Amino acid sequence: MVRKRYILIASLAVSLMFAASCTNSPEPKPTDGTPTVTVPSATIPSFTEPSKDIPILEPLEYPGENTYDEMITEGTITTLSKHFDLDSDGTKEKIILLARDTRPDAGSSEVVMYSEFELKINEFSAVMKSDSMTIDLFEPRFNITDIDDSDMFREIAISWYGEDVYSGTVFYRYDGKNLTELGQIGGFFGKWFIGGAVDDGAVKVDGSGTVRTISLGGVLMPWFFDDEYAEVDGKLIRVQKDIYPLEHNVTVINDLTLRKSRTDNSDGITLRAGESCVITGSDNREWFSIKNSSGETGWFAVDDYHMIRGTGLPAEDYFSGLINAG
Repeated sequence: MVRKRYILIASLAVSLMFAASCTNSPEPKPTDGTPTVTVPSATIPSFTEPSKDIPILEPLEYPGENTYDEMITEGTITTLSKHFDLDSDGTKEKIILLARDTRPDAGSSEVVMYSEFELKINEFSAVMKSDSMTIDLFEPRFNITDIDDSDMFREIAISWYGEDVYSGTVFYRYDGKNLTELGQIGGFFGKWFIGGAVDDGAVKVDGSGTVRTISLGGVLMPWFFDDEYAEVDGKLIRVQKDIYPLEHNVTVINDLTLRKSRTDNSDGITLRAGESCVITGSDNREWFSIKNSSGETGWFAVDDYHMIRGTGLPAEDYFSGLINAG
């Protein structure tokens, strides 16, 4: 009996050792010398329950092609309304835009110029009136957009037309508790509906947190540059660049000695009367770089918009070909 139990145990041990050797022994190498590749066993991916805190964003419409629940024009007032979930809380807010023509002679002609608007969201409202120096006409067709698609908020953009490129856009945000203005920037957002323009405006929003546009330079002459604004603490702040590229051809009227750089005030190259040059960049505050016909670069600064620093004379006395600011 003892002998049978021993044989049984021994047989079981041999079986276990054989099974283990079959499991752990390396795969046989092919006889032709080809290297072997061990393929790991497939694993079943784990399932993660989606977070209930992720906001459900309502789909947007393409800028300039928005639909509205109602659009009514009565005399010199146009009212647009739309329901949309601006703060992703599952409840749609009622958005109302009242555009008014407040000119003294409003209503005397067929042309309506919306010089004032009032934006209403639930119990909150914001009013903006035109400034005759910068704003000619508000566009009542507002756009709902998304500056930063990583947050739960959608923004409202309202633009105004201006002479040439002096248009602009103001952005508002409703966070469920307040209606706040994020900021005003140059450029039109969406499609122009007057003047026969068919192209989109300069303002572009792609959900990255940065708003891009084309802005008007503030010194020397009207010139334009690619501009960016980033949202910082609920405000749109210009992303200031060291130098903005500029390519504008001018002809030198009177000799002008340039500075070597913005940080080196010593004399650099001298531009000669009759020479063709290219203004190549500016910090949009005071400094401009300019390249002569030989490809050499120097710098000059301006004060009071167009006065060449150190000369007491306006830039028009040194360069022909500057854009007339008037």
